[in-house]
Amino acid sequence: MEKCIIGKKIGMTQLFDENGNIVPVTVVEAGPCVVVQRKTTENDGYEAVQIGFGAVSDKRLTKALRGHFAKADVAAKRVLREFRLGEITLAVGDMEVINAVTKVLYPAVAKKFGTTASRVERAIRHAIEVAWDRGDLETLQKYFGYTVSNAKGKPTNSEFIAMIADRISLDDDRRIS
Repeated sequence: MEKCIIGKKIGMTQLFDENGNIVPVTVVEAGPCVVVQRKTTENDGYEAVQIGFGAVSDKRLTKALRGHFAKADVAAKRVLREFRLGEITLAVGDMEVINAVTKVLYPAVAKKFGTTASRVERAIRHAIEVAWDRGDLETLQKYFGYTVSNAKGKPTNSEFIAMIADRISLDDDRRIS
């Protein structure tokens, strides 16, 4: 299962690390987030989930949005975002895709979303850069194990996709057994 959350920036503050250094941090109000709609391949042509965040008066919504929230039996939300699911499942379902990321995986994702393979590659590279530069090493190690360390540096796109696909496969095996 993929995870997503919506939040609102409250402000900035600072904390001290174990060495007494000041570390700037962003304060984010994250949640409560509710699932408003689940989109399926059968009905919508793709897998996605709509998440809502932040209360808003019904008066501020269009009639269509009021109906959308009423159908979902959810209170009106200020922010409504859709997160697509399942793109990494190409690698989970066929681990051979890992050996042909640029020839198979990027073009498949690009075709699905109407973009180019090079843009898909750049987007994945950017996600890795952000995760490794801004991410918490302990959290990364929790998900990817010993394969993550400051000494090794950032993984390649193929390595990262393989780690995620492997993690999802292991989680699925645990759920089944």
